[in-house]
Amino acid sequence: MYSVTCGATRALLINLSTLVNVAEAHTLSGEDRTTLRDERRRMGRYVMLALECAMLRARGASDSAEGRIHLQREGLLLSDGEWDAMVYGERHTSVYCWLQRRAVICAQRGWLTELALQTCCERIGAARDASNDLMASLWLDLPYPYASLVSMIIKVAILMQTLLTGMQTATYTDLGARVYGYVQLFLYAMLFQSLINLHTKLHNPFLAARLAIAHEATARDSLQRLADTLMSDITYEPPPPPAVKEPPKRTATQVQVRRGSAFSAGSAKGELGTPATSLFAAKNLPRQGATGGSNKPAAV
Repeated sequence: MYSVTCGATRALLINLSTLVNVAEAHTLSGEDRTTLRDERRRMGRYVMLALECAMLRARGASDSAEGRIHLQREGLLLSDGEWDAMVYGERHTSVYCWLQRRAVICAQRGWLTELALQTCCERIGAARDASNDLMASLWLDLPYPYASLVSMIIKVAILMQTLLTGMQTATYTDLGARVYGYVQLFLYAMLFQSLINLHTKLHNPFLAARLAIAHEATARDSLQRLADTLMSDITYEPPPPPAVKEPPKRTATQVQVRRGSAFSAGSAKGELGTPATSLFAAKNLPRQGATGGSNKPAAV
């Protein structure tokens, strides 16, 4: 779901950048253009703020003071009032609600058509669904009875092996045999306990660990750069194609040559002959006679 969330965020940025476009607002005054430009930047910030809130929720730090400090350090949370206005436990949903409200305000001011507003709302809803399902597979797909049973079996096995090793080493008189029994018990307990520890480490791939998803390095920087670029004042559009030059008009002779009328019998000046005559004359090949049908050249 992480890749789906990143894809939905990119699609949302593309839609907002093309629909809420400053370059197409030719009839706006200077103040209105400045207001529209500020709205674009705010909407781009809200998109990234919602994504980061979803990541903090997946990491279990959505409502913590560390999460608020992280958002302020990244430049996504500009004041404590925005943090307090978010719904506890649903901060990413709150930001998506703000984003859709800004789109409605743009439509009320005439900067978005009804169809464009509907498209923006659909993209905002799709991004919210993807970010909300970021941790749904971890909460819903984990078989808790199976995990509890496996954990209990491992702990019982370690306990039984510990008791067995203790009773066996109590009867040993050789120090080397006792040390070997203790080392065997240590390896036995370490291998079985590592199964539980590995499950804990791999359960949440968004935590700050070596095996976790590098969100800041892979998607965070590229998405932030995309948001800053698309929602800025510069319109990133390809240059217009070069003008197509009209082909030169053909003369009457060229038209006749193209239609094949000039390839009739040879002219008196010998400029153009029939295709067969020119071909046989050039390659000095035998030509079929008019009457006999043989391939021998006609007698002179």
